[in-house]
Amino acid sequence: MGRLQYLLTPRDVAVIRSVREWRFLTTRQICTLHFSEHASDNSAIRACNRVLNRLRGHRLLHRLERPVGGVGGGSASYVWAVDAAGDRLLRADPDSGFTKRSRTYRPTPLFLEHTLAIADVRVRVEALQRAGRLEIVQVSPEPVNWRPYSWAGRASTLKPDLYLAVWQHDDEWHRYIEVDRGTESLQVLVDKKARAYEEYVATGIDLSHLGVVPQVLWLVPDQRRADRFRAELDRRKDLTGRL
Repeated sequence: MGRLQYLLTPRDVAVIRSVREWRFLTTRQICTLHFSEHASDNSAIRACNRVLNRLRGHRLLHRLERPVGGVGGGSASYVWAVDAAGDRLLRADPDSGFTKRSRTYRPTPLFLEHTLAIADVRVRVEALQRAGRLEIVQVSPEPVNWRPYSWAGRASTLKPDLYLAVWQHDDEWHRYIEVDRGTESLQVLVDKKARAYEEYVATGIDLSHLGVVPQVLWLVPDQRRADRFRAELDRRKDLTGRL
């Protein structure tokens, strides 16, 4: 591992860190995050593929067997996770923030789709920053964005899909983001997620620590889902509407 460290560029390490932080990333997402300096999209993808295949050869990254969308998706749709050597590399760095061993596993299609959708929000925000439309202050996926709290005598934890703070229009904006893929019933979504946000906001923890109460941004697949979700929230008389 010591010799391997000297063979890695800062970008290599940054790629491994990103994949570990977001659990899974596609080639396209990695390319957007770390290969933006190339003259064209094609040259960026080629350079990204070369780096990823080299890291794969050293068992720093692992490529899932099938690309997202099947074999017709091309190399940009392959999905990557941290492999054994990459996990050891990150855990050996006391400043990396990664102390627990990362296990290699085959995710279910629903879990993988949801995880990549969350990462795609991160990628889109990065693109907005490069376009000069905002400045990223903080972006945190699970589990580092978890918020423990107590409510009605019980201990609980708020688990957002994503926490985002950006500087835009001379103001700092804070958001909790939930990426809904339409796979859960709206009743479960409200009972499990919306209620947890309402309880957490009522504790005043964020207002005390941040000076603001972050809004919750729900990203849904289509307008029909949005209308039904809004109607379900309005129907619940036991929710106060803090969302």
